[in-house]
Amino acid sequence: AIAAQALIGHRLGAGDADGARAVTRRVMLWGAGSAVLVGALLVLVRRPVARFFTPDTEVQQLLMSVLVVLALIIPIGGVVFVLDGVLIGAGDAKYLGLVGLIVTAVYAPAAWVVWHYELGLTWLWVAYGVSILARMITLVLRQRGTTWMRLGE
Repeated sequence: AIAAQALIGHRLGAGDADGARAVTRRVMLWGAGSAVLVGALLVLVRRPVARFFTPDTEVQQLLMSVLVVLALIIPIGGVVFVLDGVLIGAGDAKYLGLVGLIVTAVYAPAAWVVWHYELGLTWLWVAYGVSILARMITLVLRQRGTTWMRLGE
């Protein structure tokens, strides 16, 4: 995200919209690709990780299911955090603030349902994953347009 922020700020400041698009595509690919690898690795090592944290088999089972959910969320987060950097680099903080409100409006009721029905830790992570997915959708839609591109001269 930090690299994307700097690269996008540089491209837009130079008036290079095509370059900003190319950088956005490349950092999204790197963010998503590396996150898929990390998620896959997490699935592969979930059992030893769970054993490392506790000898309690019931807690290990819970942790392993949470780690699978987390592994599914990581690639979505890879895109989200890169696009945060892109839009911060573009100076699109107002939109990012709006997205924060939208995501809170998605996550808060989902977290409340998990709490109210005592669905447990795994479902709380699923609710968080839904909020990250909502964030990804709002950010991908934004970057496909041109409103965020404020070009320098």
